[in-house]
Amino acid sequence: MIFNLLCGIGERRTYWMRCQPLIFLGLVCLPLSAPAHHSVNGIFDAGNVIELKGQVVEVAWQNPHVRFTVTVSQEDGQDKLWNVEITSLSTLRRRKLSANFLAPGDRVRVAGNPAKSGSSEIYVRNILLPSGEEVLLDNSGTPRWASETLGTSQIAREGDSSDPGRGIFRVWSTSIGSGSIWKENYPLTGPARISVAAFDPVTDSPTLNCRPKGMPTIMEQPYPMEFRRQDEKIIVHMEEYNTIRPIEMNAE
Repeated sequence: MIFNLLCGIGERRTYWMRCQPLIFLGLVCLPLSAPAHHSVNGIFDAGNVIELKGQVVEVAWQNPHVRFTVTVSQEDGQDKLWNVEITSLSTLRRRKLSANFLAPGDRVRVAGNPAKSGSSEIYVRNILLPSGEEVLLDNSGTPRWASETLGTSQIAREGDSSDPGRGIFRVWSTSIGSGSIWKENYPLTGPARISVAAFDPVTDSPTLNCRPKGMPTIMEQPYPMEFRRQDEKIIVHMEEYNTIRPIEMNAE
């Protein structure tokens, strides 16, 4: 995979690498895949789905995740604030969802995964809007409440294969419907299995709180990335974190 080749260790935004051109060109065109964002599976319980009904109080249109707050009436008559997290603003744009599909004051119904910690947080995958339309935010999601849906127009869009003479030097992206880049099982050594068993994604993940990714995690990002020539370098420019990676092609 591409991240196995772009193997330099760098600090947050800028990553440096030296590698053999033929190896790079031979492997760089392998397809990328797009898993859920780095913090989601560690913080939220993917095996548990709950529904909430309430009124939107505030919306923050931002990357890497759009967030909004919903006030929900409890059985005891008290209102409770829930912090709702959904996919990134970049992904919403790719799904042709404008920033006005959700606004403070809207009464909505949502479904998603609650926080593993038990806090009033939820990662939402379905939203029922006041209009009766349902927003699908999961790549393989299905409607829960409505026949009219939004957010699926870009999932299977074909790329532009014209001008093959440009080779890798163009903007690449990932099909939203692709599977995960990470395998479920790896051939680990004994010490590695012990380390994996001791790893707690809720507390140990290097990308908790959406901190910028290092290698190799940055290479699994699902957003557009551009390859371009610059003197004796190849520049990889990624949308996520505006990451710039100069690849030194001069062996000296």
